[in-house]
Amino acid sequence: MIRTAVPLCALMVLTGCAVSAPTPDKVAGATWNSEAVAHPPGFSPLSSSKPGDPKSPCATISAAATPPPTATSTSGEPWEARGSDKVLTIGVGQSTQLLSERNLEDGSRSGFEVGIANRVGEQLMRDLGPKVTDYRLVSLPTSDRLIALDTVKNAERRAECPGIPTVDVVIASLTVSKGREAEFGIAFSSSYATTRSGLLIPKYLAHDQKPGDKIVDDSGGERTMRVCTGNNTTNAEDLLGKTPDVDPEALYGVDDTSSCLALLQQRRVDAVYSDVLVLKGFMNQLPGTKLSSYNTHVGATIDEYAMATSNQDCGLLRAVNRALEATRDHTAADFEKLIRELPSEHQPPDKSPASRTGCP
Repeated sequence: MIRTAVPLCALMVLTGCAVSAPTPDKVAGATWNSEAVAHPPGFSPLSSSKPGDPKSPCATISAAATPPPTATSTSGEPWEARGSDKVLTIGVGQSTQLLSERNLEDGSRSGFEVGIANRVGEQLMRDLGPKVTDYRLVSLPTSDRLIALDTVKNAERRAECPGIPTVDVVIASLTVSKGREAEFGIAFSSSYATTRSGLLIPKYLAHDQKPGDKIVDDSGGERTMRVCTGNNTTNAEDLLGKTPDVDPEALYGVDDTSSCLALLQQRRVDAVYSDVLVLKGFMNQLPGTKLSSYNTHVGATIDEYAMATSNQDCGLLRAVNRALEATRDHTAADFEKLIRELPSEHQPPDKSPASRTGCP
């Protein structure tokens, strides 16, 4: 005999029970309890440290997770002096769709910045002759990008974080900043792209939401919108230094900006603050999100992306600049395709890439 199951919704109708659709502020499991959930690495209020300080001595990379590249720590010794090195190591982002991500089926990498890294690596092999016989891409989380460069300024950090690999060059959505050059002992290359900061929010929130705004919580009361960003980023500095009226306890940092995406999906934060090129990749992963109109006004700061080396590696940096210039047409065409993915109000304006000739 075949038994037919009666759907629960049908029983509810027959007994007169009403079924109501959940509202955005009343979703099952949406109540946030910071003591009852596991947090991603580095998760803490941005106010717990000054801008630029790492939230923990070591971020998410471990020696077991990512084998160190062939280059060994030399406490800031110039790259040209490391005569035994044959493999150039280039640090790239590890989980940013459109810019740098790994295909889980075959392990390959793809994205705008991966394309640049490959072209620069191949050009450097030709340009630097027997000094470089190969190059390798190494994945880095957001907060480790600059610490992975073996500089004098990074010596203490690296001593506390033996699992962080050493790389010769980094290209991982790095915004040019004089403060970063001084703090980490690095030098930036000529720029290869422009960007601006933006705010990713759920579609049910108003289009003009900004950090510091009040939103309705699950209990029906008001609270300050919780915003997540990456530790050791210029975005974190923006939130702390350029939005003084925002409750600092509503601003959170994580070691890898992509972790904000999971927190947003779980409704443990309400928004993600990062570069719009990064946020567009997040939008593709979470279709229920959108970019707010925040930071689209005339005169909003336009940032530049550049590669970075140790400031002791002047010869390498000059070679990187030559490689960027030799491949600039290809990069410009790829960038044009990339920004077409963005809503028009968020597209960075046309701006000639800044040229940097070498170390300070």
